[in-house]
Amino acid sequence: FLLLIPKLIFSLELNLVCTNNNALTNEVDVKDIFILLNTDSKKIDLGGLSFQADNILVTKSNISWFSDNVQLYPESNGSVSGILGRYSGELVLNFKSDNNHKTNSLIFNCRKFNIKDRKF
Repeated sequence: FLLLIPKLIFSLELNLVCTNNNALTNEVDVKDIFILLNTDSKKIDLGGLSFQADNILVTKSNISWFSDNVQLYPESNGSVSGILGRYSGELVLNFKSDNNHKTNSLIFNCRKFNIKDRKF
C-alpha cells in the first residue's frame, strides 16, 4: 500500500470542457473543446486529436505539456503545446505546423465536465 501512495498523490486525470469566448481570433473559430489529460500515461485527447505528450509538467498553479511530431492534418505533422491555469481555468493551446512553421494559438476557459451541463 505504501508503494502506491506516491502514484496516487502525484497522478492527475482531468476531464474538462473548454469554451472559446475570445472574439479576436479571425482565423480559426473553435467554440467548445473537450480535453482529457492523464499525467501517468501522458495521453492527451484534445477534441478529436489524440497524442502522447513528450513531457507534462504539473505545478501548483499550472499544467503544461509539449508534444512534437503530432499528425495535425492527414498530410501534415507538427507540434502541440498547452498550458492550463489550475486556478483561472484558462487554457492556451499552440499548434505549429512542420509545413509552414506557422504557429496558431487558441485560448479557452475550462471547467470540469459534467454531462448535466450540456446545453442540448
